[in-house]
Amino acid sequence: MNENYSQLIAFMERYLRGELTGRQAVHEIDDFVSSDKVYDLPEPLSAQVLELQDSMAMYVADPTKRAEHPGYFGDEGLREALANFMKQMGN
Repeated sequence: MNENYSQLIAFMERYLRGELTGRQAVHEIDDFVSSDKVYDLPEPLSAQVLELQDSMAMYVADPTKRAEHPGYFGDEGLREALANFMKQMGN
């Protein structure tokens, strides 16, 4: 896989190890997409990263604000989403 993808996976792994906050992990995924690095990936993979980034829009760190909408999720949901993504990608 390319270097950009390896960096994205490294950020996910750091979050899963507790080295990054959820906000930092979501920010890294957003940056990966907004800097167009996602389009350097093969088509099926780029689509999956874009889908992951879309789902990250529902991440809300604050439990009080998270209670405002049933679709919002916190760190547990983020951990699950990133772990599932990495598993699907074979990491």
